[in-house]
Amino acid sequence: MYSMSDTDEEIMKLFDTKNESDGRTYRELFKGHFEPFKTLIKSLRRQYEYYTQDLKWQLTTLPFTLRAQFTDLGWVAGQTDMIGVDQEGRVHIIDFKTSVHTFGNVYTPNIELTAAYHSDLNILSEDDIKNNTPKARRILRNIKADGYKNITLQWEGKRAVISNIHKPFFETPNKAYGQELSSYEDYSNQQTAYAEMLKLNGFDVASIEILPFRVSYDK
Repeated sequence: MYSMSDTDEEIMKLFDTKNESDGRTYRELFKGHFEPFKTLIKSLRRQYEYYTQDLKWQLTTLPFTLRAQFTDLGWVAGQTDMIGVDQEGRVHIIDFKTSVHTFGNVYTPNIELTAAYHSDLNILSEDDIKNNTPKARRILRNIKADGYKNITLQWEGKRAVISNIHKPFFETPNKAYGQELSSYEDYSNQQTAYAEMLKLNGFDVASIEILPFRVSYDK
C-alpha cells in the first residue's frame, strides 16, 4: 500500500500477487472480480494518505501481539491491525473491521405509524423531506413528543412516511455466532483492552479507532 499507484495497471499487478496469509492471489480471493478489488485499494489509499499526509502520522501494519494480566480478567492477549504514531509521539490503535451488514443506519417504514399520522404527513412535499424544511422538522418534533423515538421522515414513492431507525452495528448481537454483545460493544471492549495493555508497557495511547469495511460474499 505504501508505494501503490492509483492507476489500473499498477492495481492489476497487485491483483495477481499472492497474499501472505494463505498464498492465494488476490485474483483468486476476489474470484476474478477486479472492480471491487480496485475500489478497495483506492479506498485504502485515500485512508493512508489521510493519516500520513493530512495528520502527519507514522503508520505500521506489523502485527504486535499484546499480553497483560488484569485483576478481574486474568491474562488477556490480542494482536493489532495497525498502529499510528502522531507528531507528539502518542499512539493510536486502528482496527480494520468487516461486515456483511451496514455500519450505518437502517431505515424501515413504519406502516402503522404512517397511517396514524397520515393527515400531518399529507401536507409534506418531497422537497420538505429532502431539504428538512421547518414544516417537516415541526411535524417530526410533534410526533416524537407523543413518545416515539428513533424515527425519521422519508419520501417513499409519492408520499412522506415515518421510518424507524435501526443501528445494527451498535445495537444488534449476531446470535448466529453466539454473540451476546453488539459488534460495537465487542470491538470497543477489544480495543480498550489493547489500549490498557499498551499503557501498561509505558505508551501514551491517544485514541482507539475502527476502520469499517462492508463486504459481500459469493456463496
